[in-house]
Amino acid sequence: MKKQSKRTEIKSSRQGNDFNLNDSQNELVAIGPFYTYVFDRSNQTISQLSPSFETLHGISRQFIASAKEYEILVHPDDLVLESNFYIQANTQLAELDPAKISRYKLSYNLRLWTADQTYKPFNIQCIVSKNNNTKSLIICTLINHLCTFPNKTYSLLGLQNEASFLNISPKTEPIAYSQRELEVARLLAEGNTCPEIAVILNISNHTVISHRKNVLAKSKCRTIAELIRKLTLDGIV
Repeated sequence: MKKQSKRTEIKSSRQGNDFNLNDSQNELVAIGPFYTYVFDRSNQTISQLSPSFETLHGISRQFIASAKEYEILVHPDDLVLESNFYIQANTQLAELDPAKISRYKLSYNLRLWTADQTYKPFNIQCIVSKNNNTKSLIICTLINHLCTFPNKTYSLLGLQNEASFLNISPKTEPIAYSQRELEVARLLAEGNTCPEIAVILNISNHTVISHRKNVLAKSKCRTIAELIRKLTLDGIV
């Protein structure tokens, strides 16, 4: 893909002067096939998804209108990591002068499902809108020619001569589950009911229900299915 077409595509994704991007296009897009879209975190919607998305992922753009729909493309092992990147980076950005937020680009790598039915590494770049800080321009670039497995760090890259913060490891606070809570969670993941777990662990049904309630509260999950998914991604079950 030629540089001119990259510039044209980026320009079309920032119509209305929403984005205060550096004039140097080379600072904004990694080398490789890419696509862009606008993400609104206030309602988790995706808009202005560029046509090259369909070429790279083999999915029609009409099926991707929200972050939840986009998540189907993300490798299961990278979902929690991406969430940690986003939360910590936004915490750092919130500590900056609000006028400078659009002068930083969040960059990280993760694996996405592609048109050839395999996961491949992509570089994700996010730039916050100058006029509306709930909106970001997202640039996704295929980088399988550079690496096969994404690193587990992110960078905040300064534009317009701002300082950069590189290769930051996300700080994750471990959830303090008790040993019994973990035993109950694993048995729930295996499909056991609370009365069955009570027999297996030789404890009362009331105690099992109490442990289940505690695990749901600590993990901030609303359902057992959501809990099992989270614990599986965390490597606990």
